[in-house]
Amino acid sequence: VLFRSVDQLLGLLVCTFERDEVVRAIGADRAAEAAAPLRTRVVLLRDVRDAFGFGARRQRGRTEERGGAPVDDVRAALGHHAQDARAAAIALLERAVNINSGTLNIKGVRANGDLLEPEFKKLGFETRWIPMPEEMKRAGHLFAERKGTKGKRLLLIGHLDTVFEPDGPLQSWKLLNDTLASGPGANDMKGGNIILLYALRALYEAGALNDTQIVVALHGDEEFGGDPESISRRDLVEAARRSDLALAFEGATAFDAATVARRGSSGWRLQTTGLRAHSSAVFRPSVGSGAIYEAARILNEFHNELQEQYLTYNPGMIVGGS
Repeated sequence: VLFRSVDQLLGLLVCTFERDEVVRAIGADRAAEAAAPLRTRVVLLRDVRDAFGFGARRQRGRTEERGGAPVDDVRAALGHHAQDARAAAIALLERAVNINSGTLNIKGVRANGDLLEPEFKKLGFETRWIPMPEEMKRAGHLFAERKGTKGKRLLLIGHLDTVFEPDGPLQSWKLLNDTLASGPGANDMKGGNIILLYALRALYEAGALNDTQIVVALHGDEEFGGDPESISRRDLVEAARRSDLALAFEGATAFDAATVARRGSSGWRLQTTGLRAHSSAVFRPSVGSGAIYEAARILNEFHNELQEQYLTYNPGMIVGGS
């Protein structure tokens, strides 16, 4: 694991996704059109003003205020808070990890949400638990929101559940050294949830959350989504549609970089048919090559003609003959 202190990761709170100098919103609807590859710039603390709108900009060697806290003051406050809150953040992470919240452990997922909900309330967020229908066998989701008009409208995403159900061998937190720990969900993604929370707390203490529009969505069934998705993903999609930027706090490729896109996936079934005939007649115009050859021809065309960056596909199973 896989948890680093908030001061090491606070700089990843805000990212801008740039393409032709246009800021694009990253939506949560998996049916949305796939975005083209984007150039990413990780915005460190000195640029946090751009997303939260409390900004100050440099002009001729001085800090100019734009209706909010000077950026130098905010940066200093964030650094001090991150250092001061480190022990408390790790302690809260330990408590979260020691709550089993496997996706199907409905009580455990809710308990994990109950642990974090009052922490968001302390930061001025309105919270709500969104239950799922009983037949879906999912606990639900924790949403927290601050309403305002300043800066970009942010959607911050995490999840409460893990892949570790109560009957598994890994059930508790273990500190490995002064920077690493292990435990069910320590990285995926209770560590990310705590980073999200304490980054917001640092901004709150610095006075940087005033009049901001931020939705925090902590899903209860990310690992094993509830069916139908029209219900289990409904609230996340709705929040994405009224947000300008979305940041997910689950670990990706590195601690010092942001992943700006994920490949989607879909499943296809190719079915070919042919005329039943004796093998001696194959390739004749009246018979043709048969269904198996036709399937192979189509697959070969995909292989030869449809090769693009970031696109992969493969036949998972093929059956033919009679």
